[in-house]
Amino acid sequence: MAPGGTAQKTLRLALFNWSNNITAIGGEYNVSLLNDTYASSPTVTNSTEINLGAGHYLAQAYSSFTRTTVSDNIKFKFHLDGSAVGEFGNTDMYVGRNCDEATAEFSVDSSSLLTLRLLAIEIGTSVPSLDADCRVLLWKVSR
Repeated sequence: MAPGGTAQKTLRLALFNWSNNITAIGGEYNVSLLNDTYASSPTVTNSTEINLGAGHYLAQAYSSFTRTTVSDNIKFKFHLDGSAVGEFGNTDMYVGRNCDEATAEFSVDSSSLLTLRLLAIEIGTSVPSLDADCRVLLWKVSR
């Protein structure tokens, strides 16, 4: 216990890379753990699902894409156990909204799977190429 009777909490961080493997809207991006400060490192299942234990989380996905045309833009969003959570991210000014990162804050009671999905492509059907420095930051508050 901290002074005043409040429970102390610990902030943990996991850093993931996300990479191209998507061929259509609705696809899940590949993720791989780069580093973390968790007591027990988070794991990845099926190359796309981050396994989460109980806790309170903040997830942020930052993109870096190579586009062949100015309208080669996408929207992406986190999904928790198959349901969309948080705010979508996008490249450039997709549908008049400039928000580079996808962000989601959520709590998990026991265990859940977190994925990052392609929501939309601005024009056409080709998916822009991800650069090597796309990152997911996954913050966790622990007791």
